[in-house]
Amino acid sequence: MSTGEMEKTDYRDFEDASVDIPKKRFRSCFTWFCYEVSSFYESYVMLACFGLLLCFPSVMSSLRFIVSLATAMLLLALTTVGMILTAVICITSEMKKAKSLVRRNIKAVAEAIEEVFSSEQETLALGWDNVACRLNRKFYAAGEWKTPYYYFDGQQCEDYFRHNVLQPLYKQKVTKSYDKSDLRAAVSIYEQRLNDQFNQDKEDITVLAKGGLPADSHRSKFIWKLKNSSTQVGLKICFFSALAYTFSHTWCLRLVQIMIILITASAVIFTGYSPELSKTRIRIRLLATIADVAPGEDMDRWDMVAKRINGYVMQDSNDTCAKMFFDGKDCMKFSKNVLNPLMSKSTSYYQFPAYDLVPLATEAFKPSI
Repeated sequence: MSTGEMEKTDYRDFEDASVDIPKKRFRSCFTWFCYEVSSFYESYVMLACFGLLLCFPSVMSSLRFIVSLATAMLLLALTTVGMILTAVICITSEMKKAKSLVRRNIKAVAEAIEEVFSSEQETLALGWDNVACRLNRKFYAAGEWKTPYYYFDGQQCEDYFRHNVLQPLYKQKVTKSYDKSDLRAAVSIYEQRLNDQFNQDKEDITVLAKGGLPADSHRSKFIWKLKNSSTQVGLKICFFSALAYTFSHTWCLRLVQIMIILITASAVIFTGYSPELSKTRIRIRLLATIADVAPGEDMDRWDMVAKRINGYVMQDSNDTCAKMFFDGKDCMKFSKNVLNPLMSKSTSYYQFPAYDLVPLATEAFKPSI
């Protein structure tokens, strides 16, 4: 196969049309979430509390000669606290239901993983979408879940697998006797697919270090992060709504709320690395690239690693602006702080269990001869 032909190969070209997951049906994860919560009565309770909170200013203005300011503030505080508690209860309840559902069906999860990843042609990305589709259908048909859309996509399914299957298995916290044998067989097959993907990524030359790094076209990492964050719809909505609210108050309150906006924006901009880096296939690609380039402490080589990963992510997401690392130094920092510690059994970072990546990290960071 020529290089030109290889460059046209995309795992999405082999996507199974029968794999029906919410990611294909809903415009975004947010619209899927709204659809899901609409099937639970807790969400309507929360909306009712929110409605009361919105009506509060009108009610207080009509009762301004009857109710004192202290009483009004107390009622507002109680309504706000009640709304927050309701939201927390709803979220906690749904999280417990989700975890309980996975734990009750560990055997079904193991069987689905074993069936899907037994095929040597199955890729990690499409394989997990397939697993998610099978489990969604099973949970809905068995009456375990109210909708056929329990998992939004394969990424969410893999996250649940890591926390509810991999982590208990490696920590020897699996209590049921049948779980251990079933889970070990499924995990063994899954780990073999990881090794296959790692070896394939090391030999893959379709994504080379083309183009420049964000450091070449931006004066600082702050400007680059700010530019990327400004494309997030949620951040735009929060910013403009808060901005409009700011100009309806006195200059003192305006100053306070502008500070809140700036702090919130800074928190969004500097909240670690891109969520894309939590995806297993991205981490495997990074480890494989490190193993191939063997950068050591050479910053020019780390620049090459960063370029390759940025190019891979842009190709994977079909987004020409999707870049993970600002420069080689940024890439080296992430690798040494997150991936390198895997060799010392520090297998969790930002609640991301990574026991299965330990052998790959050991090979990627082994000293070059």
